[in-house]
Amino acid sequence: MPYTRINVVAGVDLALGTKDSSDYTACVVIGRSPSGIIYVVDAQRIRAPFHQVLQFIQQMAAKWKPAAIAIEQVQYQAAVVQELARTTSLPVRGVHPDKDKLTRFMPLLARYEQGLIRHAPGLTAAFEDELLSFPVGSHDDLVDALAYAWAALGMASPGRMTLQVPSL
Repeated sequence: MPYTRINVVAGVDLALGTKDSSDYTACVVIGRSPSGIIYVVDAQRIRAPFHQVLQFIQQMAAKWKPAAIAIEQVQYQAAVVQELARTTSLPVRGVHPDKDKLTRFMPLLARYEQGLIRHAPGLTAAFEDELLSFPVGSHDDLVDALAYAWAALGMASPGRMTLQVPSL
């Protein structure tokens, strides 16, 4: 089977807290092939305090070496972006959500409907659960992170880690 090399980017939806009722900090890593296919290669979420959220983002970045990391930057989340920019060389970009969650997800929904998004084997079940229950599910953190990863595609400078994915 022929393969295509893609650059990867990441999107992060932030939440700080460890209670069972807390939202999750979520990170989704995607890439786009020259043919326009979007590959979701990783999707993880955690409940954690500030310093562990920073470690989580750094671990995901070390694993995938994304060309850009789009992180939601509103209210207290700005501190995460500032701290990562100050203490690391990660390609972090703050994203100010200017639309509601459903509107942010619509470009991806259209691509799902067209069969232009592929999921890597082994993605966490929580990712699919959130996608299938969006926008009425109890959590949508991975869906938000996917929307931010989509935004990161427009921010990425090429040349970091590339993955080989099946050509279509």
